[in-house]
Amino acid sequence: EELLVSNLRALVGQDSPLRARAEQSMRELETKDGITGFLLMLACREEVATDVRWLALLYAKNQVSRYWRQRFARSFTISTEEKATIRQNVIPLALCHDKRIASQALHLLGMISLSDFPRHWPDLLQNLLKLVHDMASESLDSGNRSIGLLHVVFKSQASKTLLADRKEFIQSTSSCFSLLSSLWQDSWQRIFEQPMLCPVTELERFVLCCKLLRRALAQGVPKLFAFPPGLQLLGDFVQSVERWVASICNTAQQQTSNPNIGKFTDRGLYFLLKCLGQILAQHPLDPHFQTIMSLRALIVRIGD
Repeated sequence: EELLVSNLRALVGQDSPLRARAEQSMRELETKDGITGFLLMLACREEVATDVRWLALLYAKNQVSRYWRQRFARSFTISTEEKATIRQNVIPLALCHDKRIASQALHLLGMISLSDFPRHWPDLLQNLLKLVHDMASESLDSGNRSIGLLHVVFKSQASKTLLADRKEFIQSTSSCFSLLSSLWQDSWQRIFEQPMLCPVTELERFVLCCKLLRRALAQGVPKLFAFPPGLQLLGDFVQSVERWVASICNTAQQQTSNPNIGKFTDRGLYFLLKCLGQILAQHPLDPHFQTIMSLRALIVRIGD
């Protein structure tokens, strides 16, 4: 352990010969039992320098990429016990206030969930949903971090193409759709009611919810017309875009005095339209479905 810590400290230092020796030593330690778990635990220790923590997490991520799954070309694989320790620590680390560390931990969480959920990590989704439910009401910043965890796991699951994996993602969508829809509705109401006072963190939450719901409706719902909550939300999306377009003219003169207004009208509207585009591309609308008339009217208004 002391050798590992000294290597990491040398790697963030300015002494080139010392860094070269440390890099060689880290390569020799790659296939030692427990090395990945210790790297992750070191990254969790707040008393350690941030650069050392970040580098430890980067090495842990590389270890997971190389040695998490059994490969015929390599004899070494991270042990089952060590994997359990890593899964236990990666979520708290991804909630870290330091954005550099949290970003690396989020990437690591996505890699592990892609491999282990749900077979080897069956309670991951339920734990994340509980975390989002508990933290979303605490503060925008902490709530956004928890939603970010759910987004990373959702994104990794949506990327799978096997039939069994697609069925798992459909079940995941069903489990979390109600919570995601509620978060989106609440965020939308807060933004639209007081755009001049809208903090950037609120817009970040809105965008995260849009990304999650886009994947849920486009990839996690086989038949949108057989899923009433999805149809209701699609209608809410259309109405929101209509109100948003109407508000652009009213807020155009205010954008120079409040930059949040520009972000509100540009980025938020962009993600709403992107959601609609991908959802409708995956689920072509029935000619008799009334929402198509709203979309036609909306396109005319945007064109004007």
